[in-house]
Amino acid sequence: MPATGQTHQLRVHMNALGVPILGDPLYPEVTAPAPAGDFRRPLQLLARTLEFTDPVTGVEHRFDSGRRLAAWASYEEWAAVQ
Repeated sequence: MPATGQTHQLRVHMNALGVPILGDPLYPEVTAPAPAGDFRRPLQLLARTLEFTDPVTGVEHRFDSGRRLAAWASYEEWAAVQ
């Protein structure tokens, strides 16, 4: 759950791009926060691929995720959780 200033930037920038993080209670509009410990509808944010060049060694790295988000499989089921 993004909570700090740096992770809050994810919320702002994704929303500005027109693709807000699914399940975010702050963007694109403020909604009631989930009670503490309620993880039935977690934020839906997942990088499929992460690539970077190691700044020390110059070695290029690429990581591909095989994971899928619950909301992608069945948005209606995910959105119906209360």
